[in-house]
Amino acid sequence: MQQLPKNTLLQGGKYKIEKVLGQGGFGITYLASQELLDRKVCIKEFFFKDSCVRISAGAVALGTVGNKDLVERFLNKFIKEARTISKLKHPNIIRILDIFMENGTAYYVMDFIDGESLEDIVKRRGALPEDMAVGYIKQVANALDYLHQHRINHLDVKPANIMVRKEDNKAILIDFGVSKQYDEQGGQTSTTPVGISYGYAPIEQYQPGGVGEFSPLTDIYSLGATLYRLVTGNVPPVPYRILDGCIEISTNISLSIKTAICQSMEQNKNKRPKNIQDFVSLLQVLVKNPVDNNCIHKNSILNSEQTQVLSPSNTENQQSEEGLQKYANSIINNYVNIANKKYNFYLWTGIILTFIITIIGATLSKAFETDLGIFPVVMILFMLCGSFLFPRYIRKSFIKKECVKWMDLHRDDPICKYINEENIKKISNNNTPMIYN
Repeated sequence: MQQLPKNTLLQGGKYKIEKVLGQGGFGITYLASQELLDRKVCIKEFFFKDSCVRISAGAVALGTVGNKDLVERFLNKFIKEARTISKLKHPNIIRILDIFMENGTAYYVMDFIDGESLEDIVKRRGALPEDMAVGYIKQVANALDYLHQHRINHLDVKPANIMVRKEDNKAILIDFGVSKQYDEQGGQTSTTPVGISYGYAPIEQYQPGGVGEFSPLTDIYSLGATLYRLVTGNVPPVPYRILDGCIEISTNISLSIKTAICQSMEQNKNKRPKNIQDFVSLLQVLVKNPVDNNCIHKNSILNSEQTQVLSPSNTENQQSEEGLQKYANSIINNYVNIANKKYNFYLWTGIILTFIITIIGATLSKAFETDLGIFPVVMILFMLCGSFLFPRYIRKSFIKKECVKWMDLHRDDPICKYINEENIKKISNNNTPMIYN
């Protein structure tokens, strides 16, 4: 059994587990009671799905030999982010009350929110009225604006991660499991891979290094996708299913909401609203407009009020497959480019070392008046050969290893079927350092 059983005590009886609330890729969330204060809390346990194993009496083994380093990196990030978020004070952001190590893993304690997620609300009642949807979105926007001021990207904004508290109808942003903190220069302070929520993550989040620098634009895309879900009742399409850079929306949605969704879900992130304030300004006026030709794909025909991109025609299927191929190729290309830099570094290091050793050898031979015969020539040829073959091996191994690692982290992504050995080999051979040819 992966979850802690009911009535499990943590921190010497300070907390008692009552039930499991949910499990994601990086942890298990429990409802618990804080015994002395007699209150309900949520406890999130770091448990990397498919890598961690419950071995006995609650104890957790952090990964296998092959991926232990990666799991430990995520564990350290889990602790670091909990510390960061515990310092944040905002009415629309979940409060972290405590953090501790136990059972070979880490836990943090949060406020228990008596309510339901926006995802559950939409599943229960369908598309929300526009004023209600915009009200929730503006609250989340305030939370994101606060995060961005502290150089934090949430990177997993979606209806399932927004709780609505029953007592005051307040929207609370939760689950910072894949969030990233950035330094003053905008560089990330952790290098763990980024998770993907299909339909809510922009295309740059799929790409290696795509969120390596701080930018509010990634969260803005996800906020627009969340608004789309609330007002249409439909799950947003993944980026490679959005044709010509503009999502199709039913005709009964207000112009301002359409504009906010279309602009925030632009595939070219530089065309999105530059910050949260710009996004919110698009929602200030709710104007009913039956047709918005600037937002609807010029070649599409809407046969109903539901978005058509979620039930594509054969041509759209073909374009979707081409999109999958295109983005799979871009992922492989990213690793190939990194590998090419490594190749050039090792190649020129080997050549320079061969040159230096040759000069030293010749100098010593002359100084000691020693005739080494053909031995120096053989050594020079051997070193030159190694200077070319070793970087080639490093390049090939790096590309394959990183592609396999990406697929392990995104195993449910349809892109994976195009990140295969044939494609990797083809792209590697077509994109090589100049001297490699």
